[in-house]
Amino acid sequence: LILLLFSSCSRDNSTEDLEEITPGMAAAEGQKELPDQVFEGFELNLTESGVRKGLVRARRAEKYAARQLFMADTVTVFFYSSSGEVTSILSSLKGLIQIDTGQMEALDSVVINSHDSSRTLLTEHIIWNKADNIIHGDSSVVLVSARGKVFGDGIVTDAAFENIELKNPTGDLNVLGGN
Repeated sequence: LILLLFSSCSRDNSTEDLEEITPGMAAAEGQKELPDQVFEGFELNLTESGVRKGLVRARRAEKYAARQLFMADTVTVFFYSSSGEVTSILSSLKGLIQIDTGQMEALDSVVINSHDSSRTLLTEHIIWNKADNIIHGDSSVVLVSARGKVFGDGIVTDAAFENIELKNPTGDLNVLGGN
């Protein structure tokens, strides 16, 4: 009888059960660390002095308290103006959010759309710095608008996606603004 109970307890802690809660991103990166908390339908407001700068939504997020980090997948971020209006929307398959600074990295199939969908940026990795509300990255980017398509080796832009600087831009762009 004692052996049966021990066997039962052992089964409850089996590696099969742990695989169900093993974090997708951490496991993909080869980490063996399990998250402190797992959130399904994650939502996080990012504020600076009480003003909302961003709203992060993710299908799933895992919190690693010792590293002050959230790892998230299927991420959407809404960036806000100081008056509370959405200025741009970012989506990616993965995201990393530093809890202490609010800095966020978007990884894998990153898309940023301006609020009016007039500009779209495509890249694989981008970083948003909450403190100065700047988005930057050094991976290849494609910027698409009604005026044309431009490629670059990186980008620096405000979160409103209005003041855009591409590194080493190439492509076709109608500088006169017409169709």
